Amino acid sequence: MSRSTKLDFDILHELGSGAFGTVYKCRRQQDKEVYVIKEVRIGELTYKEQNEAINEVNILAGLDSEYVVAYFDSFIEKGSLHIVMEYCNRGDLQGLLRRAKEKDFTCLKENVTWNIGLQIISGLHYLHKQRVLHRDLKTANVFLQKYPGANYFNVKIGDLGVAKLLETSGAFANTIVGTPYYLSPELCTDQPYRDKSDCWALGVLLYECCTLTRPFEARNQCALIMKIVNSDI
Repeated sequence: MSRSTKLDFDILHELGSGAFGTVYKCRRQQDKEVYVIKEVRIGELTYKEQNEAINEVNILAGLDSEYVVAYFDSFIEKGSLHIVMEYCNRGDLQGLLRRAKEKDFTCLKENVTWNIGLQIISGLHYLHKQRVLHRDLKTANVFLQKYPGANYFNVKIGDLGVAKLLETSGAFANTIVGTPYYLSPELCTDQPYRDKSDCWALGVLLYECCTLTRPFEARNQCALIMKIVNSDI
């Protein structure tokens, strides 16, 4: 895809929003294909946060895996960084689990969990071979595609906004990031960590698929961290 502007896209609807950005489903006028645009309002970010947003683009641009959300283009316009990415038509794993609970299911079907899990593992394996830690793997960052006639979802890891490209595969990262429910014990205790922290988050995610509950729950973050560090696995 060539360098774009927002005028090249028809905004179909908003998919979600966060503290500093909004995600839109769009159709590109030139090829009529559907994409996702992640709009990050970098004018409102600190210098450090702006670098993190640019870091996401640089990482995405260098990745090529069927198990990672594809990057197509990026551009800065009106104080916002726009990242054009692959559209996943079945939303995310968090939504799938929520719908299952609403139907009073107690778990996903075993073959569905195997299929989703193996594809996430393949995506993580690829990222780690590229010396990329995701650092915020969770059900909301696992995206799903499914088209007529398909028996299973295509599963893609996305939202690499806090990922870190390590200088060497044995290097350690020290910045504490991630969603509390998925934090590994070494993150909770301010220890250096590496790809095994992503694998811990994968375990939490698969536990959710098998039970529709999280392995560690608490009313506040301090109590949650104590459970993660001290509970039997």
